[in-house]
Amino acid sequence: MKLQVYFLYRTDEHLSTDSKELLFIGNLPNCMKAARKFNATDTQINELGYHKQSQLNNVGYEFMLEQHTLNELSLIHI
Repeated sequence: MKLQVYFLYRTDEHLSTDSKELLFIGNLPNCMKAARKFNATDTQINELGYHKQSQLNNVGYEFMLEQHTLNELSLIHI
């Protein structure tokens, strides 16, 4: 069984790699809820759902999601 997890980041307005700040790790619905708690606008939330990133919102920061797939072996504690 494979598990999809998402990393939610806040970035600068240019979505530059150096500005990525990890905010939350979880499933997609929970990442969307977390983004709202980190002051994402409604527009940014919608963009995250469709494009996995927000852009051109003139609020000084943007959000992005990275999808990662874990397999069963990743979840076993050794």
